[in-house]
Amino acid sequence: SLDEFALLEPRWAMLAGAGGVRTPYQSYAWLDQWLRHRRGGVEPFVLVLKGGETIAPFGRVRRAGVLMLRLLGTPDSDYAGLVTTQSLDEAWDGVARALAERRREFDLLHLHSVREREPILAALGRWLGGGGRERPYELCPWIPTDQSWEKLLASRGGGLRKVLKRWKRRMEELGELTVERVRP
Repeated sequence: SLDEFALLEPRWAMLAGAGGVRTPYQSYAWLDQWLRHRRGGVEPFVLVLKGGETIAPFGRVRRAGVLMLRLLGTPDSDYAGLVTTQSLDEAWDGVARALAERRREFDLLHLHSVREREPILAALGRWLGGGGRERPYELCPWIPTDQSWEKLLASRGGGLRKVLKRWKRRMEELGELTVERVRP
């Protein structure tokens, strides 16, 4: 329930302060608002593991008679994932183990827009067996950087700048474009 989800906010804040939130789409604020306004019948199915070091923010929804488990915020959010201070290998291993123990509570695990594919697939293979299927069907580009946008553009070739200008023009055709920096 939303009330039970709200009880997780202090734990979420602690993990976020320790670096456990890697994208804005993993933040408590984003997922709380998503649940209130965009969830479309998704009920929180959140796992808190390893003494609170990992929060697996899943939601459960029935579609076409299938009880599906997916990360909260999807498909609206890019790069949904675990909130954790553990290594991703260790965290996903714990999540997969917990899902195996609760296997009768869902029919399908659908992970949409996740970056940590290798740790996820390895953990799911260990704990849920090899019956799953990976189907990459989207590409959402991202560029990891520890420098300013201007320095990044200057360090890359002209090809990237040309592509970005083209996409900027296309987006501006749809209306005003603003860029805002958001931190988790």
